[in-house]
Amino acid sequence: MDNYLSQHYKNKYRVKAHYDLNTNDFIRDSDGNLDNDFADFYLSGRNGIEIKHGYGSELACYIPKLQLGNNILKSYYDATIGDHGKKSVDKIASELIKNGYANEVDVLSAEVWFTFDAKHLDTLAPIVKLKTAGASISPFSTRNLPKAPYTIPKKDMDKYKKAKGELTGLQIGRLQDEFIKKFMPENFRSEMRKEMLKANQYIHKIGEWDNYCKWIKENAK
Repeated sequence: MDNYLSQHYKNKYRVKAHYDLNTNDFIRDSDGNLDNDFADFYLSGRNGIEIKHGYGSELACYIPKLQLGNNILKSYYDATIGDHGKKSVDKIASELIKNGYANEVDVLSAEVWFTFDAKHLDTLAPIVKLKTAGASISPFSTRNLPKAPYTIPKKDMDKYKKAKGELTGLQIGRLQDEFIKKFMPENFRSEMRKEMLKANQYIHKIGEWDNYCKWIKENAK
């Protein structure tokens, strides 16, 4: 597993991991564990911009829109070399490479990709607006997975609140885990993630809410 971004930038920038679009979960092996060969981490910037690790101290900046990519190159040039004036993007790219601020630059028909040494990341970061909120979160945190809108009706939430009484969040979490292990099918969590829901939302969606509230009330000690 390539942990370069986490080792060098966790707690400074938010490190994310790409997930499987079919399961809406992180890449896992046949036993359901996180895949040790996984290496698709990135630092998240504005408008879909991603910073990835290449080899050694080399990083790569992927910009999914051509015009945005051209503007990023111009701004990066201004921040490192000086006013780009009316220079073409090709000229800007060649001078960034010549002056050591980029290793390779590819301006494609619909996107821009360039590599650079990690020592220049702090210069590039404000230009691509790397996210810092949640910098301490693990790349594999469920907070980095997509969420679907789902509202549990007030009458059902009132039933839940009455059942849990004065239980703390930690106590509820333990009871919820026990309920899932005892009464839910083995694929509960994988199906829950596929639906992009939290555990309590999925319990409600599959019609187990009354049983869940009853379990909590009976075991609230």
